[in-house]
Amino acid sequence: MRFKSLKYLFLSWIIITTSCSSNNEEQIINAEEVIPSSDYKPAVMDTMLVPILDYGFNKDTAALYKLDYDSIYLNENTFFPERFNPKNSKKLILKNGNDSTLWYHWSYKDSLKTNNALYNWLDCFDINCKSIKLYEKKNLQKDNFMLLISDTSLTYISSNTLISKAAWLNYYKVHSGIADWKLIIYQKKNSKAEWSAIQEEEEINLTKK
Repeated sequence: MRFKSLKYLFLSWIIITTSCSSNNEEQIINAEEVIPSSDYKPAVMDTMLVPILDYGFNKDTAALYKLDYDSIYLNENTFFPERFNPKNSKKLILKNGNDSTLWYHWSYKDSLKTNNALYNWLDCFDINCKSIKLYEKKNLQKDNFMLLISDTSLTYISSNTLISKAAWLNYYKVHSGIADWKLIIYQKKNSKAEWSAIQEEEEINLTKK
């Protein structure tokens, strides 16, 4: 009797062990079915899908005209045209290695407000508050700069390195569809300002001699 009891006990242990092993295998299989491999997305893929902030400046279009910038930063400093309540403003620092370019854009409600901002700015231009007459051939600031004026906007570009007027005009023509400009002020470093306008894609010199 004692032998039979031990025999039954041994058989029971084998059955319980086998049952537990079988259950463990089923749990592993079910876990794989709950998380199908086709739904798996590596963390690297998620990172690649995060958009790079450009703050409204199109680096790819700019690069077509050799306006290469590897990073873009917001500039929170106030600037003179903001005194005249622009509808929108964008103030960026475009970086290429150690070189920096200031790109400021202000849009206004109408041409009257745009002209008001421009003419007041010309009355007190640059940090030295120079008074500038329209179309005057004069050095307006130390660094290279270009000012693009449309009916409802002012765009100021300034850099210690040379600014390509042709490259920037092409950028706006492609990116914003703007080919004509009411007024352009362009000045190379240590030189004097050149004034012009573009009508029907033809540049007209307005600089006073």
